[in-house]
Amino acid sequence: MFFLSNKLAKQKLRVYDTTTRYEKDPSCRGNGILAYLKENPANNYVILDDENFMDYQDRPAIQDHLVLTDWLVGLTEKDAEKALIILKNIKQ
Repeated sequence: MFFLSNKLAKQKLRVYDTTTRYEKDPSCRGNGILAYLKENPANNYVILDDENFMDYQDRPAIQDHLVLTDWLVGLTEKDAEKALIILKNIKQ
């Protein structure tokens, strides 16, 4: 989280919150994310995860904002750059 926070700060961005308290079933993180967004509407956001949950599939509200990292490697420079592209709403 430290690496990402520093990268975001350089762009005048920050981590606002996490969705942990919205996840009733740990195997359905997508539902927790959507519940969070329902209570906390956002114009733009990025989802950082090192696990691709089944309930992430076929949900543009998740897929269009997801940066899937490698759990063995952690957050890479490339992942951070993708997150910035999403947050800045730059079309890839």
